[in-house]
Amino acid sequence: MNKTLRNIIVATACVIVLAIVAIGVTFYFIAVHDAPPPDDSAYKTTYKPVPPETNAIVTLEKLAGKVKTNLKDYPELNGYLSTDEWEDFLSGNRIDFELQVPVVVRNQEALAILSEAMKKPKVQFAPFVTEDGTTRNFDPSDFFNLNKIVRVTWQNTKDGKVIFAWDDALANFQFTKRYGTAENITFINFLLALACERAGSNLMIKNIANLEDREIAIKTAVVLNDDAFKLADLKFWPRMEYAMADTVVDSTLRMMEKAHKRTLLGCYLFKPNDTRQRALVICETMRKAIDRGDLSFDIPPAPDILKMNFVEKRIYAWGPNSIGRMTMDLVARERYDILYKNILHEFACFRVITCAFALRAYWLDHGRLPDSLGELAPEYIKTVPLDIYGGKPVQYDRERGVVYSAGPKLVCSTGEFAREPNAIPNRERYFVLLDWSTSK
Repeated sequence: MNKTLRNIIVATACVIVLAIVAIGVTFYFIAVHDAPPPDDSAYKTTYKPVPPETNAIVTLEKLAGKVKTNLKDYPELNGYLSTDEWEDFLSGNRIDFELQVPVVVRNQEALAILSEAMKKPKVQFAPFVTEDGTTRNFDPSDFFNLNKIVRVTWQNTKDGKVIFAWDDALANFQFTKRYGTAENITFINFLLALACERAGSNLMIKNIANLEDREIAIKTAVVLNDDAFKLADLKFWPRMEYAMADTVVDSTLRMMEKAHKRTLLGCYLFKPNDTRQRALVICETMRKAIDRGDLSFDIPPAPDILKMNFVEKRIYAWGPNSIGRMTMDLVARERYDILYKNILHEFACFRVITCAFALRAYWLDHGRLPDSLGELAPEYIKTVPLDIYGGKPVQYDRERGVVYSAGPKLVCSTGEFAREPNAIPNRERYFVLLDWSTSK
């Protein structure tokens, strides 16, 4: 064999060996190699034990089965009220003392439990951990339902006038805030607490025209401004979402190890660290948006598998870490953005309502509305609240008697829209009409 042929053979062999090595390395990184563990230390949560007397879950456990808010719990009312009329009554829109008496009497035990909890300076939320390390879950809906009954008790009539228990309403509002921001709170409990605050503030606004005490009006404005939920209260959310994703990753990994003993195919289809990294990116995006006060999380939507063609579906289903990607896509990233926008709307409402009560206090003193919201500070409120939408002061139209939010579309105009026929406060533009008599 001449030297030239030998060199060709050696070169060819080297190329083949290098190609095999390259293919092997590529195969390893595609099929076996996982990303390094992400630094998720900031997102690790721990369940700290708390005394039973301060544990909000104990209150939930005590309330279980004691709250009677279903129309079927009141057989004597069958045929007297429709379901819609009953809900109207529980929401506080219908004042009916004859209905209020049996509801309060039948829920005295539950009301006493909530009353006792409200007296505690600190309320925490720490789920009980069972022997197998999982947490016991309780249905928190009783807390929300009991708050419906509490709102019913705030309103009464005397001598043809509406009597509203302002101090009781504000005490419940403050307790709900403590409950909704307690340690290790779950997202469902936060949302229920937010719903209780929102319903409570709505009922306060409906009774604002009957409020003749300027001190209570000022106190209500302060409580709504200082104790209502704020963006900072949402910082637990990304951490909790990552903890849930982390749990799903661990459970998926255990299931695959049990079923496939971590085969080569299993390593290709599911990469736990890469999946955790995907979850971390989503949660980091959420956290930064909350810190900045953005109007959207701006998380890329999950791909719509139903709209993919045959080839696209196969590429998605059989690509590296397909199970991990589908696991993260199944959390429905779109719901984060929708929930966040809904929560921002609630925050915007609190700030508008805050201004409405400060304006009521001013009106009680002067018999008229101020020329601008700036006249309210510092006597009636420390500073004029900033609108969640746009970061500018809440908007006010003295001529039309309206205080309102710019809304997610950031519409800065007059309050004329609130005076249009059939105009109602909604998610696009929340407003409060200041329709008070010109005489004190």
